[in-house]
Amino acid sequence: MSKVITTKQQYALMVELLQQKPEMAQGFTKCPKEEVAAFWNNMAQELNSVGPPIKDISSWKKVWLDWKAYIKRKLVENKKEQSATGGGRYRQHHFNELEEAVIALTALQTSASGIDNTVSIGLPIVADVGNETLADVSMPSVTCSPALPKRTTRPPETCTADVIKEQFQIQKDFQEKVIEKLDDLSVRMRRVGRALEVQNDLKNAEVEEIRRHNIAMENLIAAKNSIKQRMLEIEEKKLQILYSGTIYAPCLNQVSDNEIIENLKEHGVTSIYKFLKYINGQPTPSGVVLLTFDRYYLPEKLMYHGIPPR
Repeated sequence: MSKVITTKQQYALMVELLQQKPEMAQGFTKCPKEEVAAFWNNMAQELNSVGPPIKDISSWKKVWLDWKAYIKRKLVENKKEQSATGGGRYRQHHFNELEEAVIALTALQTSASGIDNTVSIGLPIVADVGNETLADVSMPSVTCSPALPKRTTRPPETCTADVIKEQFQIQKDFQEKVIEKLDDLSVRMRRVGRALEVQNDLKNAEVEEIRRHNIAMENLIAAKNSIKQRMLEIEEKKLQILYSGTIYAPCLNQVSDNEIIENLKEHGVTSIYKFLKYINGQPTPSGVVLLTFDRYYLPEKLMYHGIPPR
């Protein structure tokens, strides 16, 4: 059973759709997965609409990848042909309009150009399999043209040992630069560490200052409370003095304190104190009596034996 190959019309439509989304053609995109899936779903529908052949999404993706690989192989072989010398014909692959569009769309020319002054390593080149067959877009996407006739390559300008030595020197220079950058980074990190230490010391000093301030404030508050307490005591004594009065009543010398308080309680008298004087070294009532009242204003006249306050 013969394989149904992709038509030229389908290849052209594929290029047209991919030119609208170049990032899809180049194989990398920042678009969400849903948007990428929607693009290839629409691609499959559009290509199937001009079929046959009819393929699913995965098959059309493979067609595109195989086509790019086929074109890239021809570009690589062209580059080898340009650097070759010796007998034989000078032959290169040619590209049709659609292939040129793919090269421009995917930047295959750059990816296939290689790097100058480097040593190639890897598997050996496959031997000839016959004359080149010019391919066109109507062929199956997995088909690649046979290798070009093998030609004698020109000797390198420098030997492999010199190239390896040069590469080692390049790597050494690069590593020295990396070490230099790491040393610089280490110095910067040490500076940052010292700055953080200074900042931490300042923070600790600030905390200690706040602690001393709090202790001073507590001591100040305690001192204020003590002063207030002392002032209350002074006020209380002042009130006691204000509520006290003295009288001169010799007649009360022989009257007991309780009797005096009992007879004067209607005037607010709460306690008494009899002042003494010393005559010939003996304590003798002086007749002066200190009365303490539970009222703010002293009475003008005491109703006890007609004794007025003094």
